[in-house]
Amino acid sequence: TGEMKLALYNAADAAGKLVYRGDAVNITTTQPGQNIRYTFDGQAGQSVTLYLIDLTIPGSNVFINGPDGSAIAMLGGMAPPGDVIEGRTLPAAGEYTVLVDPHGLDVGDVRLVLR
Repeated sequence: TGEMKLALYNAADAAGKLVYRGDAVNITTTQPGQNIRYTFDGQAGQSVTLYLIDLTIPGSNVFINGPDGSAIAMLGGMAPPGDVIEGRTLPAAGEYTVLVDPHGLDVGDVRLVLR
């Protein structure tokens, strides 16, 4: 026996589009459980670098997922502000997804730049 407190959040992911060699995109999460899910168009053999500037969401896992959904790059928890996923060669043409998956109830900000 015992008791438990539950909190339900209806958190839609922060979503949008990144542009290769485009402007930085500022993103803020406001609800626990809210992921950042931004897509970009890539070409087979293209090398990309993802910059995570001023990341204030502690314990985030960061992925670049291919058009088939498989991870082609990952930064495990506690990605620090100013971290980089550097020089990943894209295996196929298509739409790729950058996923920032915060740990637990964490919310905050990040600026994404794709080069």
